[in-house]
Amino acid sequence: MVNQGDIITVRGIEFPVLVVSNDYYNKSGTVIACPVVKDDPNITFQVHIDTQQTAGYVCCDNMKQLNLEKRGYTARGSISVAGLLQVLDRIHSVFDFV
Repeated sequence: MVNQGDIITVRGIEFPVLVVSNDYYNKSGTVIACPVVKDDPNITFQVHIDTQQTAGYVCCDNMKQLNLEKRGYTARGSISVAGLLQVLDRIHSVFDFV
């Protein structure tokens, strides 16, 4: 099982993704994840991350539901709690009511 904040490579997807769904949801074998791209996408809802295995920009406004049981995945580490909070804050701001 993957945890919130894990960075994984999913079969059939060319870039790593950051798991943003909580651990309870992830137990289902399905996760919500955001792509991590190498080049600056020049969008408002991005967060730069830099771990030992992955560096790039999390595209916080491009969430996808992925069935890991069907696709398969490889773990690539995880981000810090502070980094995860930045990502979740950007995601939350997409849905804020004004």
